[in-house]
Amino acid sequence: MDNASKALVMAGAILIAVMLISLGVLLFNRARDISNDATSGIDRQTITAYNNEWMNYEGEQKSASVVRSLIQAVNSQNNNAESSYKYGYIKLKTAVANAKIDLETAALTAPETYKSSDISDTQRYKIVVLDYKNTGGAVSLIGIYGPSKSTQGAAPTL
Repeated sequence: MDNASKALVMAGAILIAVMLISLGVLLFNRARDISNDATSGIDRQTITAYNNEWMNYEGEQKSASVVRSLIQAVNSQNNNAESSYKYGYIKLKTAVANAKIDLETAALTAPETYKSSDISDTQRYKIVVLDYKNTGGAVSLIGIYGPSKSTQGAAPTL
């Protein structure tokens, strides 16, 4: 009888130990999930702030200086190795007013350096963020619509 009671005490101790280990694993997993959620929230905030920089250029009737500033910012972004690695390259596509831009031809490979010399000081332009295919939903394609061919000439060639 004495051995049987000792065996029951040992079995109870083992059950309590298993329960404590299980509780520890459960708490560890929950803490890890909370940490991952916080990290992804910070990443979303960073990407939102990054995208807002580019969306500030969006709009109709933008002057040549705004378009040139955008081109300079895109060139700077694409030449910055750390930023390009983190967010991806940004491509610019140009078109005449209301023309369709084929997103499939806007490859996300390293783009050329864009020139602002073809931007006319007397024209107004429409700037639109077109695509968010880069890492984590970062801006990848920005469209610059020039004036209509029928009224004021062709869009600039970037």
